[in-house]
Amino acid sequence: MADFEAIIKKYVNEDGSIPASAIKDIVEGVKTAVGNEFVGKERYKAKLTEIDALKDKLSSAEDAVTTAEKWKTKYEESEKALTTYKEEQTAKETRSAKEKAYKALLKEVGISEKFRERAMKGVSYDDLKLDENGKFVDSDKLTASIKKEWGDCIATYYKRGTETATPPNNTGGNGMTKEEILAIKDTAARQKAMYENKELFL
Repeated sequence: MADFEAIIKKYVNEDGSIPASAIKDIVEGVKTAVGNEFVGKERYKAKLTEIDALKDKLSSAEDAVTTAEKWKTKYEESEKALTTYKEEQTAKETRSAKEKAYKALLKEVGISEKFRERAMKGVSYDDLKLDENGKFVDSDKLTASIKKEWGDCIATYYKRGTETATPPNNTGGNGMTKEEILAIKDTAARQKAMYENKELFL
C-alpha cells in the first residue's frame, strides 16, 4: 500500500503548512503511487481470465500425467504377468521333456515297466540337463546311478531252448516255486535261482 503520509511529509513545511507550489507535486506523487498499486477493471478481468486459463492448463497437464502413470503401471503389470506366464510354460515344457527322456532311459537300462513310475518319483529334474538331441548330458553317469539304485528291478530275459517231445526229468532246479524265488532278497541268489528254475519264468 502507498505511504501517503511519507509523500505529504516530503512537501510540507516545518510549521505544517503546505506551500501552493507543492500541491501539484503532491497530487502527482499520489497518482503515481496509486497507479503502481491498482489496476483498471478491464485489465484486472483480463488477468483473472488469464489466471483461470493457466489453472485449467495446469489441471489438464496434471490429469494427463496421472493417466500416463496409470497406463504405465498397467503396462508394466501386464508385461510382468506375460513374462511370468512364459517362464512357467517353458519350465513345464522342460520338465515334461526331462520326464520323457528319463522314462526312455529307464526302459533302455532295462528297468521293468511296473517299476518305472516308482523310479521316476523323487528325481531332481532341475539338476538334469538335456542336449540339443533331447538326451541327458552325462547320460553314462546317470545310467550307472540308475543301475546301482534300481538294479533289483532290471528285467532279466532268458533264451528259451528247443522244446523236446519228452522233457527230461531233471531240469536242474531245486524244486522251488516262483513265489519262493521272487521272495529271495539277495539279488545274486535270486537271479541264480531264477536261472536254475527258468522254466517257471518262460
